[in-house]
Amino acid sequence: MVVVGKFRNRAELRKHARRQFQYTARIFVDKETSPIKCTIVDVSASGAHVVLQKEQDLPDHFSLMFTESGSMRRNCRVVWHTGPNLGVAFVSKPPQQSSVK
Repeated sequence: MVVVGKFRNRAELRKHARRQFQYTARIFVDKETSPIKCTIVDVSASGAHVVLQKEQDLPDHFSLMFTESGSMRRNCRVVWHTGPNLGVAFVSKPPQQSSVK
């Protein structure tokens, strides 16, 4: 990795290569909350960049459902959240109730 001054390319910091991916998905928070529509814009083995339809607060952990039925899903931890954009890391434990970002 080449670092010049304090400027670093975000892609150079990733452990796994991201690939562009335009896919409609849903965020599942809990049984009381309706799934939230979102778009996955890029994905890697360890995480994804997700764009919400509108800016909103989310808990630190949730499930990202790749299918309508939820048969294909990944447990996620929010790494960063700016406006309607968020970066998530895929984790092995199921989502827990946690603070709202």
